[in-house]
Amino acid sequence: MRLLITGATGFIGSHLSAKLAQDSNEIICLGRNFETNFAQNFHNSKFQLIECDITDWNDLVNKLKSIGKIDCVFHLAGKTAQKNISDPQMYFNNNFTGTLNILEWCRQNNVKKFVYSSSIAVYGLSANQFNSKYLPVDEIHPALPYD
Repeated sequence: MRLLITGATGFIGSHLSAKLAQDSNEIICLGRNFETNFAQNFHNSKFQLIECDITDWNDLVNKLKSIGKIDCVFHLAGKTAQKNISDPQMYFNNNFTGTLNILEWCRQNNVKKFVYSSSIAVYGLSANQFNSKYLPVDEIHPALPYD
């Protein structure tokens, strides 16, 4: 399968990319900075690396115009919410506009499978630290991103 992974330079994205590459999938990694500690394993021939800002529609379309058919997108890109957000517009751009752009790109390119991974932060933050009501967090845990 041909897979596109957004947020591939983050902790989860880099590990997901490495795992999916073990199964002979073709992995296209989309990220902002391929020099992060998590992205060290990308510097081999198993991955196609594309630096891109998903919040910029023109950048996204231009960078992805020649990649061909994608079977599935794993959307992991985003910023973690914080209790005292100093720049709410940045979070909106990264998490809403970026996701909307990826979804629209998928629609225009007939991508049939889309996997969206949220953040554990939706289950509770207190003083910028994860603070769930109980552990382990399950599917029925209340969403309290600013509790």
